[in-house]
Amino acid sequence: MDRMMTMQGGQCFYCEKPMRRDVRARHPDRATIEHRVPVSRGGSDRDGNVVAACRACNTRKGERSEEAFRQSLQSRGGELPSLFGLDYEPPQRSSVSNEEMENWRAILEMLRDRTREVFLLSRVDKLTYEEIAREMRMTTRSVRRHMIRAIGHLDRFRYGD
Repeated sequence: MDRMMTMQGGQCFYCEKPMRRDVRARHPDRATIEHRVPVSRGGSDRDGNVVAACRACNTRKGERSEEAFRQSLQSRGGELPSLFGLDYEPPQRSSVSNEEMENWRAILEMLRDRTREVFLLSRVDKLTYEEIAREMRMTTRSVRRHMIRAIGHLDRFRYGD
């Protein structure tokens, strides 16, 4: 990991934002090992296929190809979208305090990895349930169940139930 981070100048392979090793494991800026071609799609652990990526990019990329993920980044001007994605338009970044943004990130981090990935693919990447099902190799019904769990979880924190 240290060698990859040094080669990449401490920046994420995808979003080119600085990564950190000194933060808790679930922090979005945490440096992670990322397979450019996912192991589930025949990728290996060899140097050419393994890079350092921030946890946010690693989670959002999921099992997508590098090309598909980069296209989703380019469609947003190269920036990763915020972690908002509830049933309303997210506020502009400037109107959200850093503390509030960290609170939402922490709430999303409480979700199981697969549920969070489904939620982010739906609400941030704007994929349909059918597209998510194909991407994650699950049924559309499973995607709906993950979304129900995620929205219920977020609503409990948002409305205090």
